[in-house]
Formats: sequence, C-alpha cells, structure tokens
Amino acid sequence: MENYRTPKNCDQFLSPRVNPEIWARLQSSVKRTDIKSSVLQDILLSVSSPIINTMEALLQSREKKASSNYKALLSNFSDSNALLGHAHREMSFNRRDALRSHLNPEFRQEFSLVVKPTGFLFADDQSKTIQDIRATNKVVNTVTQGTPYNRESSRFQSPQPYRIQPENLFYGKG
Repeated sequence: MENYRTPKNCDQFLSPRVNPEIWARLQSSVKRTDIKSSVLQDILLSVSSPIINTMEALLQSREKKASSNYKALLSNFSDSNALLGHAHREMSFNRRDALRSHLNPEFRQEFSLVVKPTGFLFADDQSKTIQDIRATNKVVNTVTQGTPYNRESSRFQSPQPYRIQPENLFYGKG
C-alpha cells in the first residue's frame, strides 16, 4: 500500500476519524468495531490509488501519442486486485466476529483463532472442526487439571508470582 500514494487532487480519499470528544465516551467494544471498519475503509481507499495511477499513465501516453508500458499498468491492476482480496478477507473476519457472540461459549474463542474462513465463515467441515476443538479442549483441561480457562474471571485477578520450589523439580530427585 505504501507504493501508491494518494494523488494530490484526491485529498478527500481518507478514512474519517471519530471526533476525540465522542471517542473518549465510547465503550471499548464499540471502539474495536470502529477500528476494524476503519482499517477496512483504508484498504478499500488504497485500491483506488493504483487504478488512478494507471488511468493517469494511460492519459499521458495518449497525449504524447506514445505506447504505454503495459507491464507497469498490469502491475498496478494486479496490486489493486490483491488489495481487494485483502479487504474481502477482512470483511469475512469482521462478519465472523460479529456472529461469534451467538455461538456456544465452548467454541467462541476457538473459532476466532483456529479456523480461517473459506467457503463457510466457520469452516467447510464444521463437524470435524468441532471434534478437533473438543479434543483440544479436553487435552488443555487435562493439562491444566480440569480448570477451564475463564477469560472474564482471569481479567480481574492479580498476577501471582511464580516461585520454583526445589523439592518439586523433577531433576532434583536423586
């Protein structure tokens, strides 16, 4: 995206920011949603820069009655296409994040981290993915002595210092 600067005559091609006095009063979840939308908006705006540069190059070639450098022009269109693909992917992640709160709590976190959107937002083979998540949760619960991770309760606990007790080290026993 840095290769394509917004042309000087397109100074309105920017993602508007939220007024600071309004931003300060918004809840963090609303801010996160707005930031995601703003990033997507920036990507979509950046798609226009390579297209505008290509149009400008074609117009200059026509004025000079010279042939265009088609390789450079195709590169611009290829970059635009890549940026559109990136925007599409971001939209998929945003849609899935919006729907996650309506899922069974057992799968909310895992679907956000593990599964990349393909034909379906939450996996092509959902039953296999759910089995894999359950198996992973079972292993994690076994390793952590059956104490499930609770994101909400862990947020407010102060961190406990980790102290090594020499008698508990496996290599300390002779």
